[in-house]
Amino acid sequence: MHLCCKPFLSEGRSKNVIENKQSGDVEKGRIEYLTSSVPWSKVMVIVVAMCVLVAACATTWIFQDWQTSIQVFAIIFVVYVILFYWRWLWVALRTAKRDFSALYCYLKILSLTRSFSKKNFSMPEIFHNVVLRHPDKACFLYEDETWTFKQIEDFSLKVSAALKSKGVKRGDTVAVMAGNYPEMPAMWLGVARLGAIAPLINTNQTGNTLLHSINVAKCNFVIYCSEFDDAFQEIKKELDPSIKLLKFTRRPLNVSSDSVKVVEDSNDFTGLLENTTPAAWSPSDSDGFNGKLLYIYTSGTTGLPKAAVISPSRMVFMASGVHYLGGLSPKDVIYCPMPLYHSAGGCITVGQAFIFGCTVALRNKFSASAYFPDCIKFNATAAHYIGEMCRYILATPPKPTDKQHKVRTVYGNGMRPTVWTDFVNRFNIKRVVEFYGATEGNANIGDILIADELGYLYFRDRTGDTFRWRGENVSTTEVEAAISRIADQRDAVVYGVEIPNTEGRAGMCGIVDTDGSLDLERLVKDMARDLPKYARPVFLRVMDSLDMTGTFKLKKVDLQKEGYDPTIIKDKIYYLDTKSEKYISLGPDEYEKIKTGQIRL
Repeated sequence: MHLCCKPFLSEGRSKNVIENKQSGDVEKGRIEYLTSSVPWSKVMVIVVAMCVLVAACATTWIFQDWQTSIQVFAIIFVVYVILFYWRWLWVALRTAKRDFSALYCYLKILSLTRSFSKKNFSMPEIFHNVVLRHPDKACFLYEDETWTFKQIEDFSLKVSAALKSKGVKRGDTVAVMAGNYPEMPAMWLGVARLGAIAPLINTNQTGNTLLHSINVAKCNFVIYCSEFDDAFQEIKKELDPSIKLLKFTRRPLNVSSDSVKVVEDSNDFTGLLENTTPAAWSPSDSDGFNGKLLYIYTSGTTGLPKAAVISPSRMVFMASGVHYLGGLSPKDVIYCPMPLYHSAGGCITVGQAFIFGCTVALRNKFSASAYFPDCIKFNATAAHYIGEMCRYILATPPKPTDKQHKVRTVYGNGMRPTVWTDFVNRFNIKRVVEFYGATEGNANIGDILIADELGYLYFRDRTGDTFRWRGENVSTTEVEAAISRIADQRDAVVYGVEIPNTEGRAGMCGIVDTDGSLDLERLVKDMARDLPKYARPVFLRVMDSLDMTGTFKLKKVDLQKEGYDPTIIKDKIYYLDTKSEKYISLGPDEYEKIKTGQIRL
């Protein structure tokens, strides 16, 4: 995971670029540093200078003594470094405070992980230590509810006891599909205490995607909340009969001894919890710090979701990286509208509570208009974002409450450079912490990044999203940002499509226009100003809406498969005429002419 606490710089200021060179589509896994070639004249000057240095030292040694020779060598060496490496020295001095601060934070991360590793703690033990320090402190805030650390642990102990009575044991897989309320992380904590693994299922999944997520994780049990009952009824006949379903209905638990009753429905998990005495606390029966804790699924932007393993050690590393480098403290109240089934919300932000004792304020679903009002309501001092959230928040009408919050730090990933400055100025944000990573990746960075002279790295594009057109690499992220900006912050998604007998892929843009106000002539004119010719979309698809993942990433795989064929697409499609420089309606006749080469693009 890489973190930076500085606004994006424009590409023009970048000195080094880290990207995958390609001919055709992007070649994954090969990263090269592209630097300007060093002039031969400079090489010759350096060679001559080194020869002079050696000659001077040798002469001094012969005619004086070796002590004088060392002094002369030192003086000449210092002069040489100043003359030829002054820029490097300037960068080193300018970034020294940042680099030593980062090193100090990294040492704290290593110390923390080493401490947990020595004790072989899993997450229930790590959380128990936090509970012992302040049992009555608020752990989660949700709507008008306050859950203390002790209440979260007690609920998780009930979950452990109830699941144990159902036969759950070490090595089993117990999926959890629940909304953004405090019981959700408490449930997987109870699963972990038994040594079982908890896949966290995306709450937007239905049908074959939901069935795939259950089967790919080889689930023995699935705990799902009542609001998803229809989705499970739909796939129930296709599920393996050996998979036991447990339905949780969210309500205050009735634990009164005189109201205990027999649970008639065997899959009524809420009733089972009400009739179960919390298990006595004991160390978890798990594989410890490096064992399997959670399965977290990828967003599904490139096909069916993949289950990635999250161990306690990985969760600690992710959460502590943001905690230390982001300047957070246990006193912070962190606002989180992020889905808790994803690694950003479920590991990084929940980890701030479970590992460091921060208070986390939850919201079931993200709302742009409620983001900062919620921060005011919960007295939040830090907040989490992802993807397009900041653009949506910035698009809301300005109001007096914009700066009446106490949020000093926001952290996340995917804030576009086109909205960064406006966002921090409008909402008076002192610090923005961006982190990069992939849930399913085997490396911290496997994306296309740019690096400036000071060593800051900036996200440019996903390797799979970049395509090549007219001999140039096209960054979909940059084109999307430019089009969204010039089209009044509309949702826009860019991808490459194939044209028969044409090298590379032509750019195609799906753009939202719900009220028919999109001005195509102005769009072409503004794109000509902001985008190079090869990056301007050849095809345009005007849509009522765009599908997004639960983590606010635009889905483009299905759009890419459909291409620009008007016989299978109901939306309006246009192509960019090279002569008139206008978008022209694309129908079946134009489609056939493009395929046969009669219309050249």
